[in-house]
Amino acid sequence: MPALIDIARSGFTGIRTTPVVERAIRSYLVNSAIMNLMSFKNIGMASNIGNLQVTYKMTSSPGTAGNRKIGEEYTPDNQVSTPVTVGLKAIGGAFSTDRILGRAFPGGSAGMDVWTEEQVALKLDAIANGFALKFVKGSATTDADDFDGLSVYLAANSGQVNATPYDIVGGLTDAEVIKTEKHLNLSINSIRRGVKPNRIITTLTGKALLQTLNAIRQRAVNTVRVNDADYDMYMGIPIVDLSDDCFPTTDLTDDKIPVYFIYVSDTDGIFTAVPADGKIVDIGLPKLDSGLVVNPGFCEMWSAPIFQHYKVASKCFITESAAV
Repeated sequence: MPALIDIARSGFTGIRTTPVVERAIRSYLVNSAIMNLMSFKNIGMASNIGNLQVTYKMTSSPGTAGNRKIGEEYTPDNQVSTPVTVGLKAIGGAFSTDRILGRAFPGGSAGMDVWTEEQVALKLDAIANGFALKFVKGSATTDADDFDGLSVYLAANSGQVNATPYDIVGGLTDAEVIKTEKHLNLSINSIRRGVKPNRIITTLTGKALLQTLNAIRQRAVNTVRVNDADYDMYMGIPIVDLSDDCFPTTDLTDDKIPVYFIYVSDTDGIFTAVPADGKIVDIGLPKLDSGLVVNPGFCEMWSAPIFQHYKVASKCFITESAAV
């Protein structure tokens, strides 16, 4: 399962990461909790827009078995996997530098390099934040520049959503802890049989609640190490907390705490598709010798999440009527 840190070290099979991209991944992108936990895969699906689009077959819910009497035939009922076409979408931005800045910094070009790297770092941070927002609530239907995120996937697979929140009415007493964990386990068990969700996405309040539940169970605050980074965990599953603006408004109404369980895998779960050349990010640095007074630079990432099965994510809610 190629993670960012692995891609920085060796790239994709047969594709070596450039030094600029390797430095960008090692220095900045892996600092994003959610991007460090994602699996990336380069796609080679040719289309009228090159390798920026992929069609795959999503495993749909199983059909029903029939009955027959002796001498009768079954009624043909062929099952067809659902073909899904996904276009990669750009997340990024541009920055510029004035030629005079190259003369203004002590040390000449060396000082200018520090300023340029700062701009690249800020753009990569914006890309990571933008990916997190789009991954949860993105919708290409409402915004042609978005890819479809978890919210669109779960809307199409409503059986994976427990929309009725569990209300912790009496604080985290022993009885309430058991009931809360049962509610969470129902959502965990919504992921298809044979696999276990390996990522949790929630709000900062949700993370605090899950940390508390885990501390009650383990009598300690535990972390789990994934891709060279430590994460707070619940039942061994790393937790990523995102800002409230990453979640649909309906997730947060009536003081609800949303908890998403997802299964990340580049073979049978959720992975992030990137172009066939394997570039996680594309970085263009300003060239002060271009003959222009103001020289542009840019950073961008073309990507889209791929959901390979109708049971690779689930969602539930918790509310707190009493202080916990």
